[in-house]
Amino acid sequence: MKRISALAFSFAALIAPAHAQEDEFEVVETHSQMEIVLIDADFLRPEDPTTSVFGGTTQLLDSETILIELVLNEPISSEHLNALKASDPDGTTQFLCDQVTLYLANGNYVALGEGCAPTES
Repeated sequence: MKRISALAFSFAALIAPAHAQEDEFEVVETHSQMEIVLIDADFLRPEDPTTSVFGGTTQLLDSETILIELVLNEPISSEHLNALKASDPDGTTQFLCDQVTLYLANGNYVALGEGCAPTES
């Protein structure tokens, strides 16, 4: 089974009901070569530059905002990420990902994008 991101796992475990006995993860759908519009992009880990960013997206689940982690091909600095956000009137950033997977994790939807690179607008 495909590795689920640490962010998705932690998030799902955090909001899972206290009575849940074990973690449940299900792949809902997978997309190849998908552009992701990331809302409120930020770093997942404290390293700068980093190869992992996260934020929200409304593209995968009927316009509902869900949490997504993007694993980048090349590290991105906070300065570059902030410049990407500043260049868009809505503060969003766009990334092209080799693969995007939507998971149902403990009753909550989360997503993981792999092989991602920022698309300069």
